[in-house]
Amino acid sequence: MTLKIAFVISSLCLLNSCEHKKNETHAISDFATELKQLVLKENVVGQEYLFKVKKPDCVLEYEVAYIGDARSKRNGLIKFVAFTVLSGNYEDSKRANSSINLYNKNGALLGSYYVGGRFDAQPVIANDTFIFIARSEHCNQTTRISFKDSIPSEIFLNCEEENGKMFGDVYGFDVGR
Repeated sequence: MTLKIAFVISSLCLLNSCEHKKNETHAISDFATELKQLVLKENVVGQEYLFKVKKPDCVLEYEVAYIGDARSKRNGLIKFVAFTVLSGNYEDSKRANSSINLYNKNGALLGSYYVGGRFDAQPVIANDTFIFIARSEHCNQTTRISFKDSIPSEIFLNCEEENGKMFGDVYGFDVGR
């Protein structure tokens, strides 16, 4: 079980509403990058941090967790950060966008897997293997992906087995994003 630490950011006025202007979108991207770097520097595996941007007209929250690291023959030490952005007009109508971000030992971004919505359970890293444990009525399979040789160009997250066939989702690795 992970402990969530919440930070309320009230001095940040990046948005006029949940619709961004171009320069505000760049500022938000920089802010998200800084949050990930902050969590990497904390270096506490499994600790989930919740950052809330306090706005009267919309909800904007960031969930960030350092989920561990793996050693790869080709890439050396790889650090994994789970990142989720929750946004919406109301607390009960938030939408989630999540990614798994990979960094080298110096904290430089190698790339990311955009994985869509919120995780049922936080992924973990053990023995240079990424482990995703699905816990929902429609998705109940565990996925293990080895990073021992290199970073896979795409990953398949198992979801449900039916008649001997595995169903799930494929996510591509986006270099440097």
